[in-house]
Amino acid sequence: KQVAEKLQLSTRSVSRKIKAEGTSFNELLKRLRSTLAKELLLRRKLTIEQVAERLTAAGLSASAYHAGLSDRDRAHVQEQFIRDDLQIVVATVAFGMGIDKPNVRFVVHYDLPKNIESYYQETGRAGRDGLAGEALLLYGYGDIALVKGLINKGGNPEQKRIELHKLGCMTGYAEPLLCRRRALLAYFGEKLDEDCGNCDICIDPPEQY
Repeated sequence: KQVAEKLQLSTRSVSRKIKAEGTSFNELLKRLRSTLAKELLLRRKLTIEQVAERLTAAGLSASAYHAGLSDRDRAHVQEQFIRDDLQIVVATVAFGMGIDKPNVRFVVHYDLPKNIESYYQETGRAGRDGLAGEALLLYGYGDIALVKGLINKGGNPEQKRIELHKLGCMTGYAEPLLCRRRALLAYFGEKLDEDCGNCDICIDPPEQY
């Protein structure tokens, strides 16, 4: 309950959408061109550089932002983004979360977060100014294996058990057949009496057989 209150689950509304493996880069470009300030959050530095280069080559205003950059370069990217001179920041989660910009409209996860708590906090960066915000999670089943591998490298068996359980919950959340906001609130022990009408499941319900 305390976690739910801290995350302001009942008062924040971000349109959350998830696409499994198969989403093309061109489709992502189309989505990025249709919104204003955006953040792409990734775990791997090499992938960040590659994605930023591809976005720039496609004519979008994008820069990488991660620990491998000098303090001066990171400060320059952050200043440009805050002033709206830069459209897109492609960042590691740790550094992307440190950018203080309330009018981010669109947050994209380019791989699967390790747990729902992290996912919620990171997607909550969209629309912190009270206006509409959107979050898109792109993931493939290879992401699940990668995260499992990182967790299993840990030395504490109990911590590994907890983290694997949370990853299972995150994976389950990514493939629901019910409103994503209801599923999110249920994870934190809260109840929503009706669907949000704002997530991909509500807007375009999947076919059920």
